[in-house]
Amino acid sequence: MVNPTLAITNLGTIVTGDIDQPLADGDTIIIRDEQIVAVGPRRDLAPESAAILVDANGMTAMPGLIDPHVHPMLGDWSPRHSVMGWLEGALHGGVTSMLSQGIVHMEGRPRDRSGTKALAILTTKLYRQYRPGGGLKLLSGALILEQGLMEADFVELASEGVRLVAEVGASGIFRYDEVKFMLDWARQAQMKIPLHFGGPSSLPGSARLWADEVLQYRPDVVAHINGGPVAAPLHEVDRVLDETTIPVEVIHTGNLKAAVHTVGRLKEENSLRRLIIGSDTPVGHGVIPLAIMKTLTYLCPLVGISAPVGIALATGNSARVYDLNGIGFLKVGCAADLLVVDAPKDSAGKDALGAIECGDVPAINLIVCDGRIVARRGKNTPHSYRAISIQPNAVTAAHEN
Repeated sequence: MVNPTLAITNLGTIVTGDIDQPLADGDTIIIRDEQIVAVGPRRDLAPESAAILVDANGMTAMPGLIDPHVHPMLGDWSPRHSVMGWLEGALHGGVTSMLSQGIVHMEGRPRDRSGTKALAILTTKLYRQYRPGGGLKLLSGALILEQGLMEADFVELASEGVRLVAEVGASGIFRYDEVKFMLDWARQAQMKIPLHFGGPSSLPGSARLWADEVLQYRPDVVAHINGGPVAAPLHEVDRVLDETTIPVEVIHTGNLKAAVHTVGRLKEENSLRRLIIGSDTPVGHGVIPLAIMKTLTYLCPLVGISAPVGIALATGNSARVYDLNGIGFLKVGCAADLLVVDAPKDSAGKDALGAIECGDVPAINLIVCDGRIVARRGKNTPHSYRAISIQPNAVTAAHEN
């Protein structure tokens, strides 16, 4: 079924998710067939012809957040904390897309060649069909490296849509002499390879990997450079920043001092394109629906980053690093995954961007995934004074909360 055309107008600000051009001109977004087809001034776009017309009442539009570091199961539950609905909770915290870093918490997780392959393929195929909360995308399962994997396995996995190796060093095998050929096979299959950085986590088999290992393994992403949850010494962080150009991830569940140090250095060096924001949840730290948004509201005021640039760290930067074509940007031709946000009641910020810059979580007043309204409000964020209006028949397309 083709989605009806959706138009969002009377926007005060449009944030693109592109760190090089973080704001767009105009006050209107037109969506058709799951894609953004126009962004610009209302007078040029005739939004009145849309089947569903949203009046944003001066609020801000931004891309849906991307969480590039989650540890899902099969469905919307987590055995680590016996929690149901954590994925839907993240959607209501503004996350519209996620990437798995491996199903590491599964009781009895298979650790042989065929089992670890099957788990990666199953996860990938399951989340093609299942959209928690009616909209959240989990874009790929991840292969946990185990003994016995062969080159043909990586070809097969890629053909089935597996795009990621689970973070090397978090679980499974990780010694360089054991995995070096597997990393080459993964690269040939166009898979992305993140590397666990810092001290070991609470998972059995998790490793301590520091700068020497980053230089040796040459991953595509240094996962949780601020520790997952134990940070490496800052001189090890500095070596990664100084001796490589590899993208680095800061996570909510890591070390805040190391996060501020890393982000401050990248800002000073005009290298924020290297930085992405992840949650690394659910882990021992907990289930945190607002992990990405909260990390954003820490980093912007503590490091002095403008909110539009900060939003790019949690959207377009992750899309670039992981080659998520058509996701993560509020631009023509991209997937229509977006939020309409505002300052929460009584915030010192006068709009959503001002709220983020003073450390407040913005109020989410609309969540759109693939061009469909999936929520009228992010139930895990505060209320705002302003409200959107939707006409003529969007109630049938939205999940009331």
